[in-house]
Amino acid sequence: MKSTKQTWITIFAIAFLVVLVGFVYKVLTYRHHPPSKSTQRNALSMLQSQDDEQIYQGLRLLSIFQPADELRLATEQHLKHEDPKIRMQAIYLIAMHRDVHAGVSLTKLLTDPDPEVAEEAQRGLHNVNNALGLPFDQQHFEP
Repeated sequence: MKSTKQTWITIFAIAFLVVLVGFVYKVLTYRHHPPSKSTQRNALSMLQSQDDEQIYQGLRLLSIFQPADELRLATEQHLKHEDPKIRMQAIYLIAMHRDVHAGVSLTKLLTDPDPEVAEEAQRGLHNVNNALGLPFDQQHFEP
């Protein structure tokens, strides 16, 4: 009979492989079947909705596109949304840009009243700093 430690290691290894296979599938699918312009337009129109769930799904849909200025502008307005789930998804998308503008936007959210949003902003800022070759220090991006 396996020990508890071996069981947990096995469970972790299986979970890791499932996530890895899903990621590889997403990457390969994207390369062979890039999303259409109509899908991008649909996602952008969802961001104009008054329904929070529509906005959230629109932000998730935008995550399959390469970062572009028009997508950043559409996403940045949701960094101030009242729903923390929407703010967190917007942070994720903004961090994909990995440039100085993204750093400035994320720095403003480090003091968000919702601790999960502030933590997501910190992770995003860390990714931006790494991409720019900077140590993690929000002082690089004072607004």
